[in-house]
Amino acid sequence: MLAKKQSTAINKNSYGVFYINLAIDTKKNKDTLAMLDSDFKGIPYKRVEAIYGKDLSDDYINEIVDIDLYKKHTAYELKKGTAGCYLSHLKAWEEFLKSEHDYALILEDDTRIREQYRSTIKEILSCAIAENRHWDILSISHKKKPKLDMNYFLSNGEKFTFHAYFRSLHNAGMYIINRQVAEQMLKNAYPMELPLDVYFNKFWEFGENIKFRGLFPIIAFHDEQYVSSRLLTDYNAPKNLSFLEKIYYRNRQNKRKFPRKKLYTYIPIKFILRSKINIICAYFNLITFIKK
Repeated sequence: MLAKKQSTAINKNSYGVFYINLAIDTKKNKDTLAMLDSDFKGIPYKRVEAIYGKDLSDDYINEIVDIDLYKKHTAYELKKGTAGCYLSHLKAWEEFLKSEHDYALILEDDTRIREQYRSTIKEILSCAIAENRHWDILSISHKKKPKLDMNYFLSNGEKFTFHAYFRSLHNAGMYIINRQVAEQMLKNAYPMELPLDVYFNKFWEFGENIKFRGLFPIIAFHDEQYVSSRLLTDYNAPKNLSFLEKIYYRNRQNKRKFPRKKLYTYIPIKFILRSKINIICAYFNLITFIKK
């Protein structure tokens, strides 16, 4: 297990695994430990107890979240589970900074390594970290296809590329960060304005020349056997929807409950704010791509 006390000496280019798990999710914890002991044998790891969103009081939520701005960014009412997920990742970053490692592999307890990479995952990550000049935040479990091929490395004869994108990657199931980014993300984390997987995509706010990349091929995935993550809080399905609302609530497995009278107001605001994020993301990535 990772040391709990702050170390004065940082082990250069070393990484530890920090996995986020709720106390009540004992099966996920057991399965994650089995994966770590098998696929990451010899790599130090630490369990980070997730913050259960349902236990957060309304007063505390109002204290740490800019509710109005969150609604404008998402067009959703804030779920307590989303706040719990956000706080759980911040807790993982804090635990990382207490460790002796240069890098942290952060993972949620329902994320797994693809079968074809299980035997080579340690070598792949070691190679990726050896090429750390090309990234500061590296998404391992994103779902987007490659866009801008920035750099690459070879591992067991297979080519792995660091990709930049024209818009943010909405997935925080597994990613690697360095100490500088962890410190800056914690510094800028409050008040909460966005879900975690959007917040950590705003890499230009975490320091000069910070690079957010996605690794391709994608080597990790969300295991669908865990159909209900308790990091999130389920909504009741909205009823009597208009035609446009049915389009908006197109994902029937993850319906979002939002006051109907505000729905048409917040959607265009969300579009403008998210477009701003994506335009800035594309700008910085294109500049870097041109200069490389």
